[in-house]
Amino acid sequence: MYERCLLRIVAVLMLVAVGVRAEEPPESTSGPASGSRDGTQTQWARPEPIPPSAPSVPAKARLDPAPVSRSHSGPYLTLRALSTKEGEAHLQTAEGPRALRPGDHLGTDVVKAVGEGLLVLFRPATPGRPGSDATVVIRFDAAGQPSVRTYHTEDPTRPQQPEAQ
Repeated sequence: MYERCLLRIVAVLMLVAVGVRAEEPPESTSGPASGSRDGTQTQWARPEPIPPSAPSVPAKARLDPAPVSRSHSGPYLTLRALSTKEGEAHLQTAEGPRALRPGDHLGTDVVKAVGEGLLVLFRPATPGRPGSDATVVIRFDAAGQPSVRTYHTEDPTRPQQPEAQ
């Protein structure tokens, strides 16, 4: 008990000492003088503030999520999660209810992993689709509504270089 009281008193005294130092005006704008080996004194001066070279303007921020491309999401935006747990998901599809486990196929994609509110699919590259192999991540909210993200190993929107003739 006595030690706590003593610690509080020391803490208050330290705060008061710091507050007194903060209120004291600085004596000069230059720092302390320092001596060199030859006995001359060097004064360090605070540099003048440099004004910005370009005017600052407010930046625009986009607060809404990026629009989901239906071409990459496919039919996955119509899925509804009935239940998801580690290793197994029960979904409502256009064809009816379906249970999915790792290794199952959903369209042309293969189920890689199933977690709580999460479905990860592997999408192999095909000649008709832009890009190469992709990973499709489907997250389900509390109401079972999906949000779909597709991660390509190569940029599917990469511009094609014209061939030399």
